[in-house]
Amino acid sequence: MNDTPQLRFMSDLIEDNGKVLGENPYILYDEKEVSYAEFDRATCGAANFLVAQGAKPGDGLAILMGNCPEFLTGENG
Repeated sequence: MNDTPQLRFMSDLIEDNGKVLGENPYILYDEKEVSYAEFDRATCGAANFLVAQGAKPGDGLAILMGNCPEFLTGENG
């Protein structure tokens, strides 16, 4: 039996890395450090927010902001 997880979507990879790599650093930006687990939680929160606003699979999304960790997670500060 193969123990390798079946990763079909980017969200699967983010979730798996959050579980496996946990508090290891994923993003280092200036003085800010974001762990794999924090990144997983933040992206889940952003996705849940979009769904609560009525977003559905296949809908388009645009982001206009500078290059920063929040660009990846949708967090504000």
